[in-house]
Amino acid sequence: MQGVLAGRPRKRFASLTARKPAGSPRGSAPKRGAPVTRIEYVTSKAKVVLTFRKQSVAAEDILAALDEARLKADPEKRTLNIERLR
Repeated sequence: MQGVLAGRPRKRFASLTARKPAGSPRGSAPKRGAPVTRIEYVTSKAKVVLTFRKQSVAAEDILAALDEARLKADPEKRTLNIERLR
């Protein structure tokens, strides 16, 4: 039976050749997870990026995160995590 069908071109079905729309890499699936808010500060020495896992961020939240980061950067405590990005 394979010898008979070997010379015939295969038919392609639309469902097998359909492609996702170019603008949506996930298709129509909704986003998952908490909303993310990124805040960037550019100083003369560095660029500071704060990422919060909530939609609205108050000034108190920003100052609290910076205070906590300053405490972690204390050379006596040695709790600073340095992550090198490529």
